[in-house]
Amino acid sequence: RDDLLKKPFDRNVTVYSSQLFQQSFENLAVQLSELSINHIYTATIPDITKLPLLQKIELNNECIYTHIWVKKNDFDKDIHPFLREDEIIHLQKTLFEYNSIIKKTAQIHGWKVLDVYSLVEKLHLGQFDEAVPAAAIRALRKNKKTRYLINDDSSLNMDTQFAELDESTEELIHGGIFSLDGLHPSTFAY
Repeated sequence: RDDLLKKPFDRNVTVYSSQLFQQSFENLAVQLSELSINHIYTATIPDITKLPLLQKIELNNECIYTHIWVKKNDFDKDIHPFLREDEIIHLQKTLFEYNSIIKKTAQIHGWKVLDVYSLVEKLHLGQFDEAVPAAAIRALRKNKKTRYLINDDSSLNMDTQFAELDESTEELIHGGIFSLDGLHPSTFAY
């Protein structure tokens, strides 16, 4: 608990118990309700394992997650940050609990929720029809520099992988949904 009062870079913990998160989020909700705000919006938290920031690599029969720009053959546990598979499972479980708390608190207080978790999950699975407005598809098709991003069946030729361009054509081969930091949405995705 005392860790929460410290500046982020001075904290010893980055993932807090669901109970502490619930208490903190409910305290925030109470403080916001005292401000008499008519419309409050909140968002769920995406599963970071679905973002291109992380890659899963297998080393010596162990699955680890590290930054996308670290090549498997160059990976060194003493140099590169990483998460083990059990840590990822714990993180995903905690994330699910956080998102349940966010949704429940929002419902109790009449807030609107942008379900970023579900949206990223759909994008990761290639289910773009619900996530991408038809107007965006039409705009991409209309522009001669971006029409290659739309397939003949009007599906989007982008994915959640790390962005890669063809050097000769400068056209997107993979990615396009997330920016080059592998964490935040690209301009198109916003």
